[in-house]
Amino acid sequence: MLSIVIITCNRAEEVINAIKSCIDHVSIDFEIVLVDNASTDCTERRVRELSADKGFALNYIKMETNTGVSFARNVGYR
Repeated sequence: MLSIVIITCNRAEEVINAIKSCIDHVSIDFEIVLVDNASTDCTERRVRELSADKGFALNYIKMETNTGVSFARNVGYR
């Protein structure tokens, strides 16, 4: 299985496009580890709706405060 780590903060449309690209281009079993770095927009709702619709494995991690991209990426890798 392939794990794809995506980091986002207040970029719902962009992260949806990134996930759709993964769905369209990855032909093996995969999961998406999405680290939401304290978004205040509709990112969580949009990603969960897409996951339910497309049926891919989603590990959604919501940070309480924005920790910066490097720390958030490391959380996703762990």
